[in-house]
Order: sequence, then C-alpha cells, then structure tokens
Amino acid sequence: MRAERQGYLIDSGFGEWRFCAGIRDRSFLSHAWLERDGLILDITADQFTEIDEPVLLTRDRTWHDQFTFVERHRTANLEYLLLQDFAVDAEWTYRELCRRTGQ
Repeated sequence: MRAERQGYLIDSGFGEWRFCAGIRDRSFLSHAWLERDGLILDITADQFTEIDEPVLLTRDRTWHDQFTFVERHRTANLEYLLLQDFAVDAEWTYRELCRRTGQ
C-alpha cells in the first residue's frame, strides 16, 4: 500500500486504527468512529444532540455501545474509499488535510 493512501493517523505516526460503524435502536441512525487499544476517536459524534464535544477521544464506551455494530474489523485507511464512487473526493480531502497540516 502506498503511504499517501494509508490515512492521516497512520501517516502522522498514531498507528493503525479500526473503522467501526453501527446503527442505533429503532431510529436506524448510523454512525462511524475509530478504535485502537481501547480508545475511541470520534470526530462526528456532535452531529447527535446529546454530544457537545466536537471531538471525542475516550475509553468510555457508554455512548458508543448504544450502536449495534454493522462493521468493526477493517483497518481505517483510504484503500476502502478508493473502491467507492466518492474516491476522488476522498483523495482530494486527504491531500488538502495534509497540505494544511504541513504533512
């Protein structure tokens, strides 16, 4: 795998994270986050009214355990995105993130 396609966390030296996705109760609200060594990294939880933090980095599973897993085993990287219709957008976003952070 080429380094520029691994992902921001791997490229920044934070190691390999797992992509997790689930659906919550009868509302069928879906959500996704990353996990590694008992840590949860969630950059989009604040889309839910009960979460005020723009970024969650926690070991507390209470809120995330409300979701029934639909996916939990693949490595969080860009290889999966490159197989999707929105691959061009994903690559542009990643390159822009690297540019803005000086990577």
